[in-house]
Amino acid sequence: NVVQLSTVLVPGTVTMDGRTLTPALAYGTPINVQALEGGRAVATGDFSITGDKVAPVQAALTAHGITATALHSHLIGEEPKIYYMHFWADGPLPDVLQGLRAALDAARSPQ
Repeated sequence: NVVQLSTVLVPGTVTMDGRTLTPALAYGTPINVQALEGGRAVATGDFSITGDKVAPVQAALTAHGITATALHSHLIGEEPKIYYMHFWADGPLPDVLQGLRAALDAARSPQ
C-alpha cells in the first residue's frame, strides 16, 4: 500500500504574471510512502519551498539518510521564487517518517 499526503509549505500567496496560483496545481508538496516487508519503507516526492528553505530542508533530509535527488524550478516568473527538491528515502519505516517530519519542520520553521 502507498500512502500519499500533500501539504503547502510556501506561506502566503504565489503569483505569476499578476495571477494567483493554486497550490495544488503549482506548488503543493506531495509525499508518497510505501511500507514494505520487514518494517522497511520507501518514500519519494518533492518539497516545494522558497530559496531560504533549500539549505535547511536538504540538511534535514541528509541528516536522516534521505537523498535529495533533484533541485530545480517548474515555473518561470513566479513570486516568490519556488524551488522543487525531489527526494528518495529507503529504510526502516520509523526512520523514514522521522526524516520526512524533520524536513517538513525545517520547511516550516521561521527564519
